[in-house]
Amino acid sequence: MKIKKSDKFKNTFPVSHQVLETDLFKALKPASKMLFITLCRLSNRVADKYGWFYHSFTNLAKESGLHRDSIIQAKKELEGNLFIETYTSPNFRVREANKFRIIEFKQLKR
Repeated sequence: MKIKKSDKFKNTFPVSHQVLETDLFKALKPASKMLFITLCRLSNRVADKYGWFYHSFTNLAKESGLHRDSIIQAKKELEGNLFIETYTSPNFRVREANKFRIIEFKQLKR
């Protein structure tokens, strides 16, 4: 089957090589790296114009193949290293409802 040039990047999503190649990213635990890649994929699919998107820990566990507890720990590590921002509304009835946003690499430079 020949792949058309227009179909070459049809099922892709952007992940910055600048982020992946930093020592900070390389030092992350494997679950945090997997969660980051999953969040990049979801951001590409469902984020609003400001880059925010909603996903519960349970759904993230299904999407990434990680255990829910691993998701929670990885989220804390990614937030602590400023790879992602999260927001939990006090009005949410579901305890685990979160909004996520990938922080652009420009903001990661220190």
